Amino acid sequence: MTDFSQLTTEEIDAFLVEHQHALDMSGIEPGDVTTRVENGSAVIEAREYGFAILQLTEAPDGLVPHLWALYIDPDRRGRRMGMAFLRYLLKKYSREYCMSLVCHGPRRRAFFGRAGFCIESKDGEYRRMTTADRETRLRLM
Repeated sequence: MTDFSQLTTEEIDAFLVEHQHALDMSGIEPGDVTTRVENGSAVIEAREYGFAILQLTEAPDGLVPHLWALYIDPDRRGRRMGMAFLRYLLKKYSREYCMSLVCHGPRRRAFFGRAGFCIESKDGEYRRMTTADRETRLRLM
């Protein structure tokens, strides 16, 4: 088993490029993650069992978080590690602004739904989800 907490940014970048289809992602080129981490527009949170990549966009009073990738080693899934990790990310990164993500498939939508995400929009099989419920989104407009 891979210990993701020991991987470099470049190794996580290469892993994401290699496994993007398994993560229902596409169009990720070598160096995308590394460039974004180096210029400060993204962060990697790595654990022994997986990793998350968050895109952070500056706003007047904080950073707007977008969960770009969440990966949990398949041999370690089903032990609630992914949910605990996601809740940690929400607590750390979505203080001022709601967290968003794009996901594909009913299992992923259900997982993120259990963490408090709701569907904001859809494009084919892909769904943009956010932690803001309808009432909260209306207050933010």
